[in-house]
Amino acid sequence: MSAREHAEFEADCDHEAAVALRRADDAGKVAGLGVAALESWRPVMRRVAAEAVRREQDRMSTSRSRAPLTES
Repeated sequence: MSAREHAEFEADCDHEAAVALRRADDAGKVAGLGVAALESWRPVMRRVAAEAVRREQDRMSTSRSRAPLTES
């Protein structure tokens, strides 16, 4: 990854989540490693989904507040 690509990646608001996902994915490739049941990830998935919804709502409200006013 070039320095420019690295800077662009870090500028993405979701870059920390992407790194965490990559690390979890890599850790899951260890042969013989014991893992928790899928159900144990439910709270994490709910938290991540709720945060994604909140970010999208924030983004949408910010974009609406910047929209030009139209005359009626």
